[in-house]
Amino acid sequence: MTYAKTYSWILYSIALACGERPARRKEIEQVADGINHAIPTDREIFASVKWLNERDLIEKVGKGWCLTVKGQELIDNTISKSGGLLTIWERISKKLIKLGADGKTQVDCRTMLPMENENV
Repeated sequence: MTYAKTYSWILYSIALACGERPARRKEIEQVADGINHAIPTDREIFASVKWLNERDLIEKVGKGWCLTVKGQELIDNTISKSGGLLTIWERISKKLIKLGADGKTQVDCRTMLPMENENV
């Protein structure tokens, strides 16, 4: 998975998980599993939250995370078009690439570092 796909996966998970209150890690993991049929690693969550927060798409509220106005606008714009979970996830990835996320480099989910051999 690329950085953009990882960041968008976590952003989408936060968007779906934070309803009436900020989403905590366990809730983010559960939603992420529903989207991708995988539980994000500590590094995937940490790197994504850091990147998303630095771009004012999410914010820490108490012990959880929620979308900022900018993040909510990005999500609203993306889900206003038809499509299922994977289509929306792909659209979010494309928007994050426009914000500077690397959409080409394949990363190792355990380290969030570029993979040495992208053919793995």
